Amino acid sequence: MSTLAQTRVLSDPGVYVGGRLVAIIPNSVTEREPGEVSVRAVSAGGGAVQHVSGLNVEEMRGMVSFSIPTTGENVELAEGWRAASNAGTSTTVQVITQTRQSDYEDMWLTEAPEISYEPEGAIELTFEGSLPRRA
Repeated sequence: MSTLAQTRVLSDPGVYVGGRLVAIIPNSVTEREPGEVSVRAVSAGGGAVQHVSGLNVEEMRGMVSFSIPTTGENVELAEGWRAASNAGTSTTVQVITQTRQSDYEDMWLTEAPEISYEPEGAIELTFEGSLPRRA
C-alpha cells in the first residue's frame, strides 16, 4: 500500500521567514534544487569518446521564491527583509508541508521587491543562500 508521502501532492506549503508564518498566494512557492553539472565529451583516441563531468560550485545555493498579497503589513515585511539583506544580515526560510520540510539557515532577499498597487496585487520574493536541510 502507498504511503502518504508517496501520494500526497505538495500544493499547500507553510512558508516561514525568520520563524514567522507568511500568508502566501496559492501556487506561488518554488524551490530550486541546488547544483549544476557540466558534461563534456573528450576524445579517447581512435574515434572513441568518453564523457567527464564537473560540478559548478557557483550554483550550489538554495533558492526559494513565493508571492505575497500587496497589503500594508506585507509591504512592511518585504521592506524589512530587503533592508536586512542590504545590510548583509541573513534570515531563515522554511518550506513545510504535511510530508516534506526544507530548512534554509542563511538566506538573503536577492531581488528588489516591486510593489504593485492593484486589487489583485502581489509582491514576488526570491531568497537565496544556504543549501537546504530536508526532513
